[in-house]
Formats: sequence, structure tokens, C-alpha cells
Amino acid sequence: MMAYAFRALSLVDGVPQATTEFEHVHDLLAEIIAQETAKQVKRGLDHCYVQQSEELATVRGRIDMQSSLRSQSFVRGKLVCRYDEYVADTPVNQAVRATILMLARCDSVTEPRQQALSRLLPFFDGVAAVSPRMIRWADIGLHRQNSSYRFLLNACELAVKGLLPKDGAGESLLPWLDEDAMSSLFERFVREYFRFHHPELGVSAAHIPWNVADPGGLSPVGTSYLPRMRTDITLQRGTDTLIVDTKFYSDSMQDGRFGKATFHSGNLYQLSTYVQHAAATRPHVAGLLLYAKTDGHVQPELDAMIAGHRLGATTLNLAQPWPKLQQELENLLTRF
Repeated sequence: MMAYAFRALSLVDGVPQATTEFEHVHDLLAEIIAQETAKQVKRGLDHCYVQQSEELATVRGRIDMQSSLRSQSFVRGKLVCRYDEYVADTPVNQAVRATILMLARCDSVTEPRQQALSRLLPFFDGVAAVSPRMIRWADIGLHRQNSSYRFLLNACELAVKGLLPKDGAGESLLPWLDEDAMSSLFERFVREYFRFHHPELGVSAAHIPWNVADPGGLSPVGTSYLPRMRTDITLQRGTDTLIVDTKFYSDSMQDGRFGKATFHSGNLYQLSTYVQHAAATRPHVAGLLLYAKTDGHVQPELDAMIAGHRLGATTLNLAQPWPKLQQELENLLTRF
């Protein structure tokens, strides 16, 4: 799931399929981070040039005359020099080092993996120690020279956010129990699966324009305040369009009147709105609510024509073996 979501399939392509049991998700992430960091060390850590200023007995770089005169360094037989040093102390390495140190001290990570992580720390000796809470993940820039960090950095972000305690509480806020974080990961997984395995489809997170008409010949007023309608996943095949809205809830259904389970009303209303407005500019549009399957006794399931459009709901069992999960993903294409 992470490999698809983070577009890192090349890392596992051609690797023999095998299974390893992990008692805790952080133990799994520790294994991933240890392996990916070891690979990155072999490739070479990310470096950048940082300007240094130092009193030296020999000239290096350029002489800072003003600083030399101000400090009277020449009396000591030295000059203040400014020079650029090629260092590994970059934001991406700081994030990786902080994550490795955090996991190496985590009780839910087994001892062999703690040791594997600890053996990697000497490679980051020149990297500044930063607090995991202070890492601004969205601001860490990846470019052509350090793009190989992408999968490693995303794994580090998941691990750190899962281990950081809540503000004012002693319990960990696991992103795998946080519906917003898991919903985003689930959405990216499904979208990237179809992008990778079905290049014949147009796969995007498209924006749908509002179907706004002039009221009685007058110009529409206030349309600039309308919220943007962005789909989670839009699949296009010729003139057919399928809008998929992914949902990751601890409870896929809500309790209705008299204890009867019903769909989350807002989900169905939103999907119906997307489909109706998209149909104004596209000939054949269908909609699907895709839920991550839970252990609830009632699971969302729907396939019906509503207001002239095919709308549906179904679940995806993320806990089953990959061949069965892949078959469920392929079956979604019958919803066109």
C-alpha cells in the first residue's frame, strides 16, 4: 500500500514475494527504514554547500578582511576566512537521523531491528540532531539529486507521526488509527494502483466545474465563493467517467432511526453532487463510494440508478492477501 501511495514500486519490482510477521506496525516501519537507509548510504547521502567562517592559520576560500581586523586575528598569526563546505547536514538527513534514533529507542521495535538502526547512526555523525516534533515534513524539498529519498522520507514521516504523543496526553497518536491520515493514504494507494496498472485509463484527482446557469437572464452573483469540487479519483475511459470517493472510517455505516444502519448521508450527497455537475460536460458519468472494510456487522454495498446516474458503494478488504485485494481492485472497473 505504501509502495503504491508513494510511487515507489521500482523499489520492490523484481523482488521475490515473501511474507514476514510483524507484531507492531512500527517494527515493520523500522525494517523498511533500516533497509532503505542502508541503500541510501551506499548511494551516498544528500549533501549541500554551507558557508563557514573560521580563523585559520592558512588561507582557505576568501579572506574576510573586516572580520580579521575587528578580531585582530593577525596578532595570533591567523586570518578569518569564509569558505563553502560540502556537508551532509541537510533537512532530509536530519529527518532520517531523528527517525532512526526514535525507532532505535522504541519499545515496540524488536531488538534486532533496533540494533540494525543503531548501526546506521555513525553515518549521520555530521548531521545535526533535531527534535522529531520540530520537523516540517511539507517543507523538506526533494529534487533530482535526492529524489531517491522519497520512499524513505515518507516512511519516516509515518513512523514519527505515529510515535509522537498527543498534546497534553500520554498516548501515541497513531496515524493508522487517525481517520484523516489513513484516508489520505488509502486514497493515494487506490489512485496510484490504477495509474500504474491501467495506463489506458485517464487517472486523476480532477476538479469538477459547477454547472451554474444565469438566473432569469441575470448574471450569476457570488459564484466566486463556491467551494472547489475536487474528486479523490477520476477514472476516464473514452466517453465514460467513474468518480471514486474513498473513505477510511472506523465505522463505515452510521446508525439511523430505530437503530437501522445507513450510509453516511454526507458521503452519498457529496458523490451525487459531483456526478450531477460532472454530467453537465461529460456524456456518461457514474459514481462510487469506496470504503476500507471494517469488522462491522453491516458493510456498505450499493449499486443503483439514482437521478439518472449509476451510483454505488462497496468496500475494499485491505487485510487480505495481495492477489485477492488486487482482484477486488480490478472488479471496481465494472462500475463504469
